[in-house]
Amino acid sequence: MKRMKMMFSLVLSLMLCLTVQAGVQSASSKSFFSRSLQPNESLASASQGRLARLTAYWPGEDHYTNHRLSATGTPLRDGCCAVDSSIIPYGSVVKIPGVGSYIAVDTGTAVIARKAARESGHNSQERSALVIDLYFVSRKAGELFSREGPKFAMIAWQTRG
Repeated sequence: MKRMKMMFSLVLSLMLCLTVQAGVQSASSKSFFSRSLQPNESLASASQGRLARLTAYWPGEDHYTNHRLSATGTPLRDGCCAVDSSIIPYGSVVKIPGVGSYIAVDTGTAVIARKAARESGHNSQERSALVIDLYFVSRKAGELFSREGPKFAMIAWQTRG
């Protein structure tokens, strides 16, 4: 029974990732803009804005990214991100103004510990920000975002019902 629930969760996460990916322009393109979710898309709940430190990761950083697998088992691709799932549930759509919409399918100890925010924040609000790690299909695209993209942003997320 537990294995069936896990398989259902993985299939649902994959479907959500593919659905969002179909409508999201890659953040690794020359501009960091992508379309927002359409108003008629059904969403169960939405959070208010919250400050987040934006970081990037790509294939080759560890065993899982080498195999392009997320913590939920969903294949990683542009449009996916890592979150603290105790705050932002897996499958949520994370909206980052000026950057795009990402599906929460992954996590990591540095994301949960908010390491990047604690180390790079200039004030207490930035040091206590969430960390959202955006997945890029190439190191080059991830490094470009790390250099030129925003370091902090007010984000919101929506869960599907």
